[in-house]
Amino acid sequence: PWVEGKKDTGIGEKITYSFKGPCLVTHILIVNGFRKSEKTYTENCRLKKIALYVDGELQGTYELPDKPFSLAMNSNILETGDLLPLSEKRGLYPSQSLEIEILEVWPGSKYLDTCVSEIILLKAPIPSH
Repeated sequence: PWVEGKKDTGIGEKITYSFKGPCLVTHILIVNGFRKSEKTYTENCRLKKIALYVDGELQGTYELPDKPFSLAMNSNILETGDLLPLSEKRGLYPSQSLEIEILEVWPGSKYLDTCVSEIILLKAPIPSH
C-alpha cells in the first residue's frame, strides 16, 4: 500500500502523478486502507475526504465511505474500491498531472498512518497528429 510519510494522519499530504504526455483521465478507482488483513485495515487510518487536482486546478472534493473490510481482488475491485469521476467542468481535456490531497481520514484503532492499497487511473492516451 501507499502510506503517507508524516508522523500524524497525513492531512495535507499529496500523491502526484505526472504523465510523459497528455492523457485523458476520466475516473479514478481508489482501494482505500491497508487491505493485507482485517487487522491492518482497521488498525490504520483510511481516506475519508480528498481533494483532486488536474494540472494544478482543483477539480473538487470527494468523501469516501468507511467500508467494512474485504480483500481487494480483480473479481471485486469495483465493490471494494471507490470509483471517482473527474469533474464535468474539466470535460475531456488532456492532462499532464493529477494530484490527490488528504483532507480528512477515518481513524485507525492503533496507528496514525493513512494507507491506500491501490489507485487505478482510468485513462486513454491522446493520439498525436
